[in-house]
Amino acid sequence: MNYQNDENQRSPGEAFARMLYPKFQASGGKPQMVLPTPIEISAALDRHIVGHAFAKKMLSVACFKHLLGCAAADMRGGKMPPGNHCILSGQTGCGKSAMIGVLGDFLGVPIFEINCATLSPSGYKGTTLNQHVEEFAGRLAFGNKTSPAIVVWEEVDKLADDRSEAGRYRKMAQADALRFLDGALCGEDMTLDASRILNIGLGAFVGLDRIRNPRRTPTIGFNQTAGSQFDGCGTGSELLPDHLIEFGLMPELVGRFSRFAALDPMDAGTMRRIIRESESSALLRRIAYFSGHGVRLVFDDDAVDVIAAMAMAHPTGARSLGMILDKLLLDLEFRLPNLAKEGVVEVAFDKRAAQGETDPVVTRDSSREGGQSLMEMRKRAGTYITRPMPKGGDDLTKC
Repeated sequence: MNYQNDENQRSPGEAFARMLYPKFQASGGKPQMVLPTPIEISAALDRHIVGHAFAKKMLSVACFKHLLGCAAADMRGGKMPPGNHCILSGQTGCGKSAMIGVLGDFLGVPIFEINCATLSPSGYKGTTLNQHVEEFAGRLAFGNKTSPAIVVWEEVDKLADDRSEAGRYRKMAQADALRFLDGALCGEDMTLDASRILNIGLGAFVGLDRIRNPRRTPTIGFNQTAGSQFDGCGTGSELLPDHLIEFGLMPELVGRFSRFAALDPMDAGTMRRIIRESESSALLRRIAYFSGHGVRLVFDDDAVDVIAAMAMAHPTGARSLGMILDKLLLDLEFRLPNLAKEGVVEVAFDKRAAQGETDPVVTRDSSREGGQSLMEMRKRAGTYITRPMPKGGDDLTKC
């Protein structure tokens, strides 16, 4: 997943935040946004991510303290003290990367990724941490000033030493990270102040549950009672540094992180909530796309249950929702501009239609006058085409 924000463009989340939160006048008269509180940051995560209350709280506090600390260092001098770095563990598709993406959009902070699965030790073939550091320096360091940022260590569990030959090299890559995580001056010219970077490690950590709860049988589900092993904050589910060290991460590496959270596995009920409630839901995005053509896309509760069951059966979890819906809606999306011109106003899926056993119910309104906004968008999109359209395409003047 690419988290990097274009510094020359304002993200939708940043624009929303600037409308939502109060502004004050800086000394030069230029409006500036007030840093959202941890509660407000967590609320932004709630709109897009279902569950994981403890992890959201942890990330919100870490981001708030880091950005506030950077501001204090700017105003009073000095460096940011270390102590906010986080590690999240959780199965593939449970929302780890999605949370980081929401944070980046909402706060407007640059986010960079280190893919630990392909990270090589210094002096060996492949991508090394030094190469990443030079990239960060080029994007963040200006003179003696480093802009605050977040670095995501994707698949940090892949750095674990399993006492094999490959594990020995992974351990060397861990050792390379220590100085960077300590917040030292880094880069070839020592221009990158790593204390201005909040590091967040993400990983599936397959097999970690057996280390955390060796005598317990895993209970699947988000809605566990307080204290159950997967509630994110109870004693049985607590993710401790000792667990990560036993998994294969170096004590020295783990010691550079101070916040740890184990995300909850998903059940069908949670998947349904993701489909229905998340503002970035794959289904809601497609409903909005159909609505742009003047067509209502409807899935009843039974149809949503079918989609949720398909996603639960897929190894990528919630990440598979887009793929499942794209496959289901492909024929409709292929014909959608024509359906809109023919007066189709609604396409409704029930259980059997979602399973592909029957066609969805299509409702038409021949008296409807529509398509103008769609045509305006098509004409605007046509300006992106640099070569003449082949003969046989739509004659836009007759639409």
